[in-house]
Amino acid sequence: MRKQKINILVAHSLEAKPLIKQFGLLKVFSKGESPIPGLEQTYMNDDGVVLLVTGMGKSAMTQGVQTLYRWQLEYLGLEPGLAAIWLNIGIAGHRIAELGSGYLAHKIVDQETGECCYPGMLIEGFETSEVCTVDKPETVYLRLAVYDMEAAAFYRGASEYSSSEFIQCFKIISDNLATPIHRFKPESVFALIASHGESIAKLLKQLLKLADEFDRAYALPKEFKELQRNYSLSVSHQQQILRLCQRYYALSKKHELTSVCSQKFSNARELVIGLEAGLRSSRD
Repeated sequence: MRKQKINILVAHSLEAKPLIKQFGLLKVFSKGESPIPGLEQTYMNDDGVVLLVTGMGKSAMTQGVQTLYRWQLEYLGLEPGLAAIWLNIGIAGHRIAELGSGYLAHKIVDQETGECCYPGMLIEGFETSEVCTVDKPETVYLRLAVYDMEAAAFYRGASEYSSSEFIQCFKIISDNLATPIHRFKPESVFALIASHGESIAKLLKQLLKLADEFDRAYALPKEFKELQRNYSLSVSHQQQILRLCQRYYALSKKHELTSVCSQKFSNARELVIGLEAGLRSSRD
């Protein structure tokens, strides 16, 4: 398995502990060693699983997604064209759902803005629910939906870096009308999430299969990989150059792409201009 295949984000360290145990994750940074602020609670293993504790709420989750992607791209050599799995796991509330039950989100609503998004539903064997993201813990549960505080921000952020079928939210019910949030005991979080270890493993297995199928169908052009090695490329230049290389492939112009890539350019901007010029000339 290649590195940085699975990104799991949780809001609280209590949610992280059972996952750290399940996947054999180790803390990446000692105190003061993180190259980017916000990565202090990052864990990973040798099988491509990375977990980040972001903190609670939409703002913290948005920052966490962006920071994790930046770290992987700038410090770990992440290949942006490869499928990456983004999974948000956490506890949540519901009006009537049984405590400890788990749901995969098929619709996510930001209650503050009304914005809706729809994760790709290519996963089988899971109960699904609408997830409503709120700014503070819910006690009324007006909608027949799962209530959390991060899913909408997580999905918006991750959708900048992956496609919908690889971005999923799995929520485990910790409170409802019969057992409201003020009666919830934090020490129960470990057992709630650990009880779904088998389901989480099943979910990741299906997502990995989808990602591998995607990678085989949309493999990065080898020329792009060479350009990554030969030039210092910003994130925006990487995205531009990747799209241009893919355009050459779509037009069956691999020979012309190889010719352009064999030239020497002084910087990434000139490389982009050269690739664009090569596409124009190949159509003449």
